[in-house]
Amino acid sequence: MKTRHSRPRPHNRPGPASLFSWVLCLLFFHGPVWADEDLSKVLDGIADRYAPLQGLVVRYEREVISRTLSMLGGEVRGDLASGRMFIKPPCFLRLEQESPTHEIIVTDGRTLRWYIPVKKEIHEYPAARFGQEMKFLTDLFGGLKEAKKAFRPSFKGTDKDGLICLELIPDPPWEQVDRVIVKTSSHFEIRSVEIRNTIGGITRFLLSEARETGSFPADFFHLEVPRGVKVVREQ
Repeated sequence: MKTRHSRPRPHNRPGPASLFSWVLCLLFFHGPVWADEDLSKVLDGIADRYAPLQGLVVRYEREVISRTLSMLGGEVRGDLASGRMFIKPPCFLRLEQESPTHEIIVTDGRTLRWYIPVKKEIHEYPAARFGQEMKFLTDLFGGLKEAKKAFRPSFKGTDKDGLICLELIPDPPWEQVDRVIVKTSSHFEIRSVEIRNTIGGITRFLLSEARETGSFPADFFHLEVPRGVKVVREQ
């Protein structure tokens, strides 16, 4: 008489449902850890590169893209300008636009002055209210040491050109800015800053490699009012 043997049952073999749960655990529990490590590496790299610098100059190309243009895709170019920015952390910045017209923006962290020679006008603003983007640039080139206190930062991988992408959402929120995208090289050289406003517009700075400078003249970040120029104080 033949004995009927039952087929041995596999032990601890996951079924489709449990295998799916295991994959989800890997995605949700391990993924953020890697992202946190990448974020810390980028922030530390920016700090190590820029925090020791006492002053620097950077050539820039600035592009302003309206919400309508931004919806049309990456091939559309917005309003273009170029020039140089001079930065002395933690609060001094001088932006000298060379084209299409000569303009100067200077801030010492308290007051922001925008000089438009062709109009013979200087517009003066309280920096705390109207100078957040300028303050961000001085913070960024000072090493972005307070990134996790002033923003909700996240690592976004690399773009098609191999640049490292960092997203910074202001916390507490800024009045008109939704988020800032910073892109760096693999050596954490800042290559672009993209400021996205709350209505979908974009201001993008494409930057050359920063060059360290010596000390600035004492009045370099103070804009004197030329003869015949009107000062308009904005509130």
